[in-house]
Amino acid sequence: MRLSFVIDVPTSRVGIGASAFERHRFYPLKEGLEYLTRINEWHLSHRRFPPLYRSGVVYHTEPFGDEDWCDIPTCLERGWGDCEDLGCWRVAELRHSGIRAMPDYKYRQIGGVTVIHILAKWPDGRVEDPSKILGMKGEYQ
Repeated sequence: MRLSFVIDVPTSRVGIGASAFERHRFYPLKEGLEYLTRINEWHLSHRRFPPLYRSGVVYHTEPFGDEDWCDIPTCLERGWGDCEDLGCWRVAELRHSGIRAMPDYKYRQIGGVTVIHILAKWPDGRVEDPSKILGMKGEYQ
């Protein structure tokens, strides 16, 4: 089964303060990351999967403009995932082992485009980057 969502997010701060704009702008992203993480938690509770870092799955970026959010079985079938796929898999794995991790993100502007990178955040605030661990070069793409 394949689910697709098209979600409009604010791109202008007109009439919105800076902190409210950031909350509104990234709210759909945060909810989407939580959704993918929970789907992966469900998979982990119903079937055995290899741990992410021993799965053979590697980091691979999608073509610019394409964005498929893939669950654990899909990543295993393809043999790769990009940052949200790997980050949400890792967070689900941590949660499944009793660690209250959260999906997290960082972003930057590159030539008028907002580039977002997904990470796994541990309860103590440490940030883990599954994409880097699995082969991503550079800071983030």
